[in-house]
Amino acid sequence: MSAYADTAFIVSLFLLETTSGAARRAVLRLNGPLPLTPLALLELQNTFNLAIARNRITPADRDALWRQFETQIRTGFFAETAIPATELHVEARRL
Repeated sequence: MSAYADTAFIVSLFLLETTSGAARRAVLRLNGPLPLTPLALLELQNTFNLAIARNRITPADRDALWRQFETQIRTGFFAETAIPATELHVEARRL
């Protein structure tokens, strides 16, 4: 079984959340890159934009967070993983 992180987990690594400490501790136990789906990319971008709307961060903060995130993709912390949408939804319903 592969480990996948939902958007809330990923957000906890970038924004201060009540779950940030637990997320960071979980990351220390990873063996290899964390798969990242196209949906998670979209949701993360939307979450950063929502944080601006809620006055939690500024647009400049968002841009810096996104650059940090992209760096973590390039360095192999996250691995972009394509999953056909139909297969993804069938498996999600099964789970």
